[in-house]
Amino acid sequence: MNDVENLGERIKILRLMMKETQEEFAEYCDISSETVSLLERGCFSPRLETLKKISDHAHLTIGA
Repeated sequence: MNDVENLGERIKILRLMMKETQEEFAEYCDISSETVSLLERGCFSPRLETLKKISDHAHLTIGA
């Protein structure tokens, strides 16, 4: 599993822990549900702006 796939899996786990559908998660993060699906499948790396929206929604910080 590469880093992008690993991040996608972590995003999916986070969303499921928050008990949200892809559509709900997308709405809160101001992205499309298709983008959530692609991220979770590790199809591409999210932009920093998108990671910030996800972390803000989940009340997490982005760190090294």
